[in-house]
Amino acid sequence: MFSFSDMNLFLAIARTGSFTAAAKKLHTTQSAVSRRLIRLEQEVGCRLLSRTQGGRQIVLTPSGRAFLTIAERYIELWNEAQALPQLNLHISFTLETAGAAGEYILPQVLHRFVGENPNIFLSVRRSDSQQCYEQVASYRADMGIVTEEQYHPDMETHPIFSEPMVLLTNRAGPLRSGMTPWELNMENEIFVPWTADFFQWHTTVLGGFLTPVVSVWTPHVARPFFSDPNAWMIAPLSVAKVMGELDERLTWYTLEQGPADQTMYYILRTKERSELVSHFLRFLAQALAGMEDIRLLLHEEVEV
Repeated sequence: MFSFSDMNLFLAIARTGSFTAAAKKLHTTQSAVSRRLIRLEQEVGCRLLSRTQGGRQIVLTPSGRAFLTIAERYIELWNEAQALPQLNLHISFTLETAGAAGEYILPQVLHRFVGENPNIFLSVRRSDSQQCYEQVASYRADMGIVTEEQYHPDMETHPIFSEPMVLLTNRAGPLRSGMTPWELNMENEIFVPWTADFFQWHTTVLGGFLTPVVSVWTPHVARPFFSDPNAWMIAPLSVAKVMGELDERLTWYTLEQGPADQTMYYILRTKERSELVSHFLRFLAQALAGMEDIRLLLHEEVEV
């Protein structure tokens, strides 16, 4: 039967790529590491690691790569189990987020939420919309905030707000308010695939055969590229505003005939709205109500 020490041993070898380094990390001997690995492989029933030519480097076998995910999840579950005594003193609240919501809209909301609820054990994780649905449906998260509405038989989806997509650029550059997408030079684009709908619009309107010179998964990575005064990005208004606050070189302009407004949603398991979720949504609604050009879509039962 696998143990915590078995999984910890395997991860140490896999991450260091060396029996010697793993032994040093675990404060044991190299021979002990070798013996314990052999025993683990016997229990699993297959080879997990192999030596490269020359015998100096350890690499994962295909089975070892699969087992790596299992070992990481095992350690994660073990740590969660060890934290159970703390849950008697705290209320656990896990929020799964997709898109840029977690980086640009939620920080101040979460700070106030925790301040008003000091007994909360808060966990915020980022994934894509589909994973958010899966995490909430499987009780690994209490609620989710997503950019794409999907059908799930055990879930309910509600809109939070919608916002325009704007042109984010260097204020020293030649771009201006009211430009159309066709006036933009694709060679200067910094592309972020915000949602599937945005990606489809980008492909249809700007041409799928044109590949942006810079394509990133989050706008934070793009900031150095805006040193070029010609650089531009199409981004949700909330993101553009925060980027402008973080970097005085940047500004944003309205875009004519641009992509459709982006909508954010919150997701819950059907008929499982807790008092804590309602409390969080009230804070979120209050924060959004003070933001210009953002259309609040929360249901009437959420008081602003």
